[in-house]
Amino acid sequence: MDRGLLQAYASTISLAILPIVMGSFGSLKTSKRSKRLLRERSPRRSKSKTDEDPGSDDEDEDDEYEGDVDRISFSDAWMFPILGSCMLGGLYLLFKYVDKIWINWFVGWYFTLAGVVAVFETSSTVLKWITPGAVSTRLPEYKIDIAENSKKFFSATLPLVSLASIPLSLAIPYVYATQQKPWWANNVLGFSFAHTAIQLMKLDSFITGATLLGGLFFYDIFWVFGTEVMVSVAKGLDAPVKLVFPKDPGMTGAQGYSMLGLGDIVIPGIFIALALRYDFSLASRRCLPKPLRASASFPKPYFLATMVAYVLGLVTTIGVMHTFRAAQPALLYLSPACVGAVALVALVKGEFALLWKWGDGDDDAEEVERAKKLKKENQKDVEVESDRESKVEGNEENTEEKVDLLGSALSEGLGTEGMRLRSLN
Repeated sequence: MDRGLLQAYASTISLAILPIVMGSFGSLKTSKRSKRLLRERSPRRSKSKTDEDPGSDDEDEDDEYEGDVDRISFSDAWMFPILGSCMLGGLYLLFKYVDKIWINWFVGWYFTLAGVVAVFETSSTVLKWITPGAVSTRLPEYKIDIAENSKKFFSATLPLVSLASIPLSLAIPYVYATQQKPWWANNVLGFSFAHTAIQLMKLDSFITGATLLGGLFFYDIFWVFGTEVMVSVAKGLDAPVKLVFPKDPGMTGAQGYSMLGLGDIVIPGIFIALALRYDFSLASRRCLPKPLRASASFPKPYFLATMVAYVLGLVTTIGVMHTFRAAQPALLYLSPACVGAVALVALVKGEFALLWKWGDGDDDAEEVERAKKLKKENQKDVEVESDRESKVEGNEENTEEKVDLLGSALSEGLGTEGMRLRSLN
């Protein structure tokens, strides 16, 4: 294997790992339970925030009672191979009957515009990570609210650090669209799409994740080995939906590049991100009653195991592809590697049953129910106290009426007795 080819393969593997790691940690959020414990442990801070911003209590309350985010469910997972097959077949037919220049023109501009958002999100994340905390906390933040008739549709906080990402998020898509789609600009866009997708797309459980990877395992085998469809579409589609690296500066065309589809990064990536959130959930429960922030350090056995399994699976894919000089379905190796790694760690740790019962968001759901129950109890206490005060006020009024009646009776009695004495005299 020559040096140029080795560099291309190493670059492909490295660029596949980075968005998975970044997206996985980006998907971590401090649990509602930990947020509540942090508020309870910081009464002075809460009070000062309330003094500065009267609406802060409302925001905390909204955060505590808000519904769960949308996640990929079991029913969604088994639909992925079906929808993917329909999309792949549709693209194949389009390339067969429509000039690919027009298809790539439309798809290219679509991904260029979407790339502005993706590059902004990714570059903002990188800038936040490299900016020292002491500096970022002093920088101002801008709040964006979109509302109509007092109903809020969108709310976001934009730190000043993120604003520095705007020039880059505009420049990269512009270069890609106007400079004949250079491979490095394609990779920046592809990297950003992969990172953003892994950060936002969340599986609801390991059962769903195993179903998704299992379904796409057979999907990949069929469309790569059974037909020419996937290879044909991958070579004909000129869009940032794959990572490419030149094998040799003198080679041109599809044969001159090593390619890895974004699906082979995103699909295993969201499963690896789920493993990291599971590690965080276990660590959060072990820390109770102390809160655990998402930025804190904690043991990551499941995440590390699946990450190592992914790298080994990717190396195996590239090795087989290079040996047989033929395209390989990467999920043929990546799917069993990732699922097997999680299952193996669970067996060794004695958590196999717990692993498959656990659901992403269960901790927050429990905290939401606890908060709702506490709110109802507080409302009942307020109602009971209100009834008690009403009864006390009613008793006081009755006592006053009785005193008035008694006074009137005494006055009348004394007046009658006085008249009787006068008559006797």
